[in-house]
Amino acid sequence: MTKLQFKFREEAAPKARRRLIQALDRNGARKVRRLFPNESDAALAGLYVADVSDAAAARLLKLLQGSKDVEFAEGEIRRKLIR
Repeated sequence: MTKLQFKFREEAAPKARRRLIQALDRNGARKVRRLFPNESDAALAGLYVADVSDAAAARLLKLLQGSKDVEFAEGEIRRKLIR
């Protein structure tokens, strides 16, 4: 499982956001959610995370990066905590 993080541009219309999330769902995203679900600040409210299969990650990242409504999209960095 891979997590993709992305941010909608503040000027992206709600309809455009819904369409892109639906496209992610149709193309293999397992779950797409806001990173800060209760945030009212537009900059933070536009941050999302998508759980995707490893096999679909590159394709979905390309879909996000190709959208004019997305400011940035990247794979989540995997961190290994050392005790």
